[in-house]
Amino acid sequence: MPENTMTEAQVQKELAKSKAEYIAQGNTFPHATTTSMFIGLGLELEEAQ
Repeated sequence: MPENTMTEAQVQKELAKSKAEYIAQGNTFPHATTTSMFIGLGLELEEAQ
């Protein structure tokens, strides 16, 4: 695997970290589907094809 490639688990971990930091700053999400959820759904769709 090339050096700059992230695994799905690493991506999910980074997204969870970013989401937690965003919430800790007192921010809220304007939509029910967060960026991390959207990317996760995209990865699931890609896997299903």
